[in-house]
Amino acid sequence: MASEKRNVLGPHDDNMYLKKKGIVDLEQMYADIWKWFLNHGYELHETDAKTKTPSPMGSEEEIWLHGWRNEDDFTRWHIKLIITIWDSIPVEVMKNNKPVKMFKCRMRIKFDVHFELDYERKWDKSRIMVALRKFYIQTIIQRKMSTEGDKFEYEFHELHDLIKKSVGMEAHGDQYAHYWKN
Repeated sequence: MASEKRNVLGPHDDNMYLKKKGIVDLEQMYADIWKWFLNHGYELHETDAKTKTPSPMGSEEEIWLHGWRNEDDFTRWHIKLIITIWDSIPVEVMKNNKPVKMFKCRMRIKFDVHFELDYERKWDKSRIMVALRKFYIQTIIQRKMSTEGDKFEYEFHELHDLIKKSVGMEAHGDQYAHYWKN
């Protein structure tokens, strides 16, 4: 038996994507992502990184990041990013009167955001314990999970907004983000 997982973005929104085509400061974006995860108390790991041999169109890269944070002894929050970059060609751009190495590329970031309930599998010892876990989730902590789900979703949108800002997208900002700031 395994722990239960629930998608934060809803049952039908398995993943969220960000797409960008143009000049991007990939190193700054990557640094911003790591800094955000660490500042919000997540443990972050680069679970996979692939680079394909450059072609005349440029190189192709794929980076898998997985961050998680234990909210309590029953709930763990997960944010996974799959950053795929195509046709990446280094370019030098003047930024604040200094030359900065950036990349002309196409990029897609796939987000997977979910809860993991009973992540230590304490309630997996027997069928009775699994039934009690189901009862506990559906009746006792349902309201708490709803509130935590909202907080987690707003926190995730803060990361989403940070990445959009980092890659130079104009549409960013969340009208409800200020409700969950400490």
